Amino acid sequence: DAQQLDYIKLNDGIIIKVKSPARSGVKMLKLQVVSDHILHITASPADSFSSNKSLMVIETARPAVNWDVKEANDWIILSTKSVNAKISAVTGEISFTDKEGNIILQETKGGGKSFTGTTLDGEQSYIIRQSFAGDENEALYGLGQHQAGVFNYKGTQVLLSQYNTEVAVPFMTSSKNYGILWDNNSITKSIDTREYEQLSTLKLF
Repeated sequence: DAQQLDYIKLNDGIIIKVKSPARSGVKMLKLQVVSDHILHITASPADSFSSNKSLMVIETARPAVNWDVKEANDWIILSTKSVNAKISAVTGEISFTDKEGNIILQETKGGGKSFTGTTLDGEQSYIIRQSFAGDENEALYGLGQHQAGVFNYKGTQVLLSQYNTEVAVPFMTSSKNYGILWDNNSITKSIDTREYEQLSTLKLF
């Protein structure tokens, strides 16, 4: 019975209404299959999705892709020929694996996504956070042209903001052979987003 499913099936993917969203968490998730290797994930803190068009992804006609979806024990698995996305219907947490079940990338426990309400120029807006469980053997590349003299950004902080000598490109690639396009128009801190500490908190030797 379709009424018992925890997702709505679309022509190119699924929509999930998260059962137990965190206080500042995601309420709705949309996963769309772009190709055998590419999934488009959209998260919303409301009961609908924004209708604003992307400023960085050009909509073009896409060839049909074979994909499948199944559900078991509050987990929904969307599969293509190359990748599986396993989604918790309870929290919205997502992990990505290859066809052998090896983890490519996984969100931090509980979902890794948060929306904190704020006001910007008198309008309701959100501070958005997305986090993933790290792999200490992983190297992270890309993100544009920056002046820090760093090639592997693992463990460093990158500010994605466009100004003189700095070119922000919100696309990151991993030595584990995956990439993330952060389709968001806001100034973004990426990789290690912790605030810098005062020098007085350190012991110098």
